[in-house]
Amino acid sequence: MGLDGGTYMSSLQSAVDFYDDVLCSLLKAVVFGGIVGLIATYRGYTCAPNSEGVSAATTATVVVASVSVLVFDYFITALWGV
Repeated sequence: MGLDGGTYMSSLQSAVDFYDDVLCSLLKAVVFGGIVGLIATYRGYTCAPNSEGVSAATTATVVVASVSVLVFDYFITALWGV
């Protein structure tokens, strides 16, 4: 791309804020992983013990986890103040 490593690293250091970018990303990753894990575990333990129950639990897990990640992302971003 015609860009040397020193120019890239200096622009990266000036553009990335550790507190706002890195720590917020790590917090979100932990929260989202926990949420998805808890939802999947709950849905898996409470589903019917047949193929229909497992497929319904899987579909419900994906839907609920996706919406939960969006909601928690909104609140974390609003509370973080970025």
